[in-house]
Amino acid sequence: MTGPSDARPAPPKRGTALRLHRALARIWIADLTEELDDALYTGTSLLQKQIKYGLTDRVAIAFHEAGFADRYVASTLGLVWGDVVDRDGVRAACQQEEIVRAVLSQIPSYFVGVAAELGGWA
Repeated sequence: MTGPSDARPAPPKRGTALRLHRALARIWIADLTEELDDALYTGTSLLQKQIKYGLTDRVAIAFHEAGFADRYVASTLGLVWGDVVDRDGVRAACQQEEIVRAVLSQIPSYFVGVAAELGGWA
């Protein structure tokens, strides 16, 4: 009979190393293209973020990177403020406290706190 000290750790799941190599390859490609062409670098950087966050549009990515680290929340905010492209745009959107509260009314209150901090009404 084996005891608890005889237990061995489970082997890593198959594919873990492959996922890591893919992620590193995406980073490497984005870094490599930075010196070649600005448009190519911008495109590969966007692709890397889309894969990393699981989001397709720049607006949702901007909200995600500003602190709304949930795909549903970032996408919802992106639908309301479709012209946001960066952190400053997210801050400007979050200054609209009444609208933010209405949009986030059915979403965990943590994200209202994130918006309050970014919008300056915390």
